[in-house]
Amino acid sequence: MARPAAVLCALVLFISSALLPLASVAHASARVEAMVEPPSVLVHIALEGVNASLYALMRSHPAAFNETTVPEAVRTFMLANGYDRVNYTDASISFDDGTRTVELSFRLMGEDVLSFRYNRTTMARLYELNVLWRRTDVVAREGAEELFRLNFSAYFAAPLEKWEQTEYTLPSGEVRPALRLEGEAADEPDPVFILVLPRGARVLEAREDTLVFELPPRPWELFMASPFWPLMAVVAITGAAAFSRRAVVKWVRPGGRPVAQRSPQPLSQEEEKAKAGEAS
Repeated sequence: MARPAAVLCALVLFISSALLPLASVAHASARVEAMVEPPSVLVHIALEGVNASLYALMRSHPAAFNETTVPEAVRTFMLANGYDRVNYTDASISFDDGTRTVELSFRLMGEDVLSFRYNRTTMARLYELNVLWRRTDVVAREGAEELFRLNFSAYFAAPLEKWEQTEYTLPSGEVRPALRLEGEAADEPDPVFILVLPRGARVLEAREDTLVFELPPRPWELFMASPFWPLMAVVAITGAAAFSRRAVVKWVRPGGRPVAQRSPQPLSQEEEKAKAGEAS
């Protein structure tokens, strides 16, 4: 019986040692909020209830995991998929040791993230939002060693047509249209991604990684779309031309020669005497 027991112990040790590297894989509740604020997208990520060993790794390796780690991974991922017009700014990171929560935020921008054009008929703004970046897997490395990874692709890869169209209430009380996805990763409690659109936005199409939405035209855009402004421009140009013509005619004789401005001539002796007599 001793031999089977020894074999069993060896097998348990082998399996345990094989599972040790998995302790460094991210196991945290993930909540992502992406606020679409043309011409950029403000991304906020909250990793809550991170296990103690992973949290210690995050805290103790600032060169491998800092405020630029996630946005740099996003930019690299997008570039690898053929999108080179992607940039970011305002990156930040914060840690709450009491709840072992990590919060990151950054602002994504660039034409390969958010682009727009006008509806030439209504002058409404048509925006095309590329959210392929949500599938980025973030790997924190120290040299050649992989410390841990954040598997966002396992949580939020569902195509946009499967996301729930809903509403999102800002802290100010303002209600905005939104799309929401609750991830279905088996080893994670309720990962959530909320895509918040600008006020007044109307979703036209949600397909795969692309969202097309419309914003109503602003007052000056409505004016530009009005059929009256070209007429007003013609009237203004005609009026300016008529005014300019009158100003030119005022300084030109009927024969077409400019009116000469003569300088005053000295009086003759007779004129001076006559003027003196009138004065007396």
